[in-house]
Order: sequence, then structure tokens, then C-alpha cells
Amino acid sequence: MSRFLGHFGGVAWPLCAICIAGVTLAVPAAAQDGPANHARADDIVVEGRRDRDKQLQDFVRGLSFAPNSDSLARWDGSDSCPLTIGLQPADNKAITDRIRRVAAAAKIPLAPAGCNKWNILVIFTDDKAAMVKRLEKQVPDLFVNHRGDLIRIRKEAGPALAWHVNGMVSRDGQLLPSGGDAPAENRTALGATRLAVAARPIYLVSVVVIEIRGTEGLTRTQLADYAAMRAYSDADPAKADKTGAPTILTVLTAPIGSATPPSMTTWDFSFLKGLYASQAVLYANAQRGAIVETMKRELDGTKE
Repeated sequence: MSRFLGHFGGVAWPLCAICIAGVTLAVPAAAQDGPANHARADDIVVEGRRDRDKQLQDFVRGLSFAPNSDSLARWDGSDSCPLTIGLQPADNKAITDRIRRVAAAAKIPLAPAGCNKWNILVIFTDDKAAMVKRLEKQVPDLFVNHRGDLIRIRKEAGPALAWHVNGMVSRDGQLLPSGGDAPAENRTALGATRLAVAARPIYLVSVVVIEIRGTEGLTRTQLADYAAMRAYSDADPAKADKTGAPTILTVLTAPIGSATPPSMTTWDFSFLKGLYASQAVLYANAQRGAIVETMKRELDGTKE
């Protein structure tokens, strides 16, 4: 795994190879943003509904895939460096810039502008299944975790899919070595307690693949905010949709002409803020509780 990820997730050469090694990604430009969608970093969110405890809990569970015996995976220890390919250059840049603004506003680890060790890849393509097969051949390490196990990509009925390459760090934040027969939890001097895990997952690489057919009528802001939610969390659009909560995660599957959020909603953004503000070493159930509390404060317009 080290030949691909290098130190803590730097993946400049293989992702660059995707851009130039025979992958045809030239497609029509995405819909242009209207004036209302040129949001500043502090204007990302729109108003959500309040006091929906059960709905909040269901929403958080749908966006945080992990058993209660683990902690929630997120970017931690390595800075995220997004790259968008598949659209016209101006659209690629606009979407990448917007993803960076979301990360900065939510206090997600972010590499400086101009970084080239890309570890977040947003790909626009005509056929997501064909793109996955091509990536499997060209960059097979995108499909194995830190132990070398194959990653099981969740099947998605819509025009997009996403997955993460995870690493493991000890409770004190040290990257655990890949390979070996011993579980990662046993390769740290700090043992688990009733309140804190011994080792926790982190994102090393995030991949988001979006089919062009799902982008009709959408702005670059909507596409970028959707991609940001998928890249920076384990968000499951289908589960989020079932909660009835306002979320950008529904924009790719909403019927043409139906009302969709113009950008990331308060529910979405407050979830990201809560995820990255929660204590990393807590078990998932405790982290989810902290995220819900953050979302309540955001939705109620109160401060900590």
C-alpha cells in the first residue's frame, strides 16, 4: 500500500495518470451558476427545520456508516487535496474551489491551494461502472484498504457512487503500519477503554464518481456540494432521502423540474461541522450524539 499512498495519503502520480493515460473524460460543460449560488464560505448553508430529534438521529445515522464498536471515519492527520476531472477546465476548477471552501468553512483538514498530492478525486463520466473498471485496471490501490483487503463499494441505484480508502491510526494519532496478521487495534500501546477506542479509521483517499446524466439542470455549486458531502463523510444519499430532511444529497436523483436545494443545506453543513468537531477517539454512538447536538445548535441558530 505504501507504494501508492506514500506518507499519509499523497497520491499525486497515480491520479495524474488517470488524467493523461487514455481516460477520455471530455464532456459538455456543467450548468452555470446563477447569482444566488455564488455563495461565500460563510453563506454555504440555507435554513433548515428545527426540533426534529428523531429525524436528526436518523439523518446522522444515514451519513455516518460505522458500527457502535468503532469510531467514525473522517479526514484526520492528513490534509485533503481535491481534484475534479471530466468537465471543461473552468467547471473542474470551480467545483474543486467550491469543495475547498466547504472544507475550510467546516474546519476540515485542507492542503494549501495548488496542492498536487490529490487524495480526493471527483470524476464526471458517462458510465460509472465502466469508469470503476478502468480505475481498477489503472489504479488498483484505490480499491484496497490499509491492510490490503479489497474495499467493498456500496451499490447505488442513482447516477453516482463513492468510496473511501481508509487507514488506521492509534488513539494518539500515529498511523498504524499496513499489512501484518495482528489486528490494528493490537498494534498500539494504548488500549481501548469504555469511552475511547484504541485505534480509529481515517480517510486516506476519497473517490466520487458522477455520471453526466445526473447533472442535467444542476449548477456547479450543487454538484460541488454534493461531492463534498460524499468525499468528507460516509453519507448515504438513499438513507438521507428517507429521513425527509432537506439535503443536497437528493439533487442527482430528484425528478427534472422538481425543487432542489440550491446549495448545501443547514442540515448538511451542520452535520459536517459536527462530524469534524466531535472527539475522534469516541465510539461512533457517542460521536453521533455529539453531531446531533451540534446540528441542534445550528438549526436553532444558537451558539456554543
